[in-house]
Amino acid sequence: MAKKTTVRWLREPQEHDYSAAETYLSLLMEQKAAKNVVDQLQRAAMAEYAAKDIFRASTLSLLGFGNSRVEKDRTDIIRNKKLSPLLLFRDERAG
Repeated sequence: MAKKTTVRWLREPQEHDYSAAETYLSLLMEQKAAKNVVDQLQRAAMAEYAAKDIFRASTLSLLGFGNSRVEKDRTDIIRNKKLSPLLLFRDERAG
């Protein structure tokens, strides 16, 4: 039987996660709106969801093991390093 791997999380997202979120969101909306969303994310309470539910809700295709970011996170999990929590944003305009 394979050993279950536990993902360890940092208590808070890292500051660079917020700036990356703002950069990405500014591609989808006006810069001011993106900044407002990130300000809300910084004030938001943490919540916990199952990964399978997050993936289903996102309606995005999963990245494979060949993706460099996936490989880095996978290596960090194996090395028992803590990962930064996900920043999730629900765009009410998108439905």
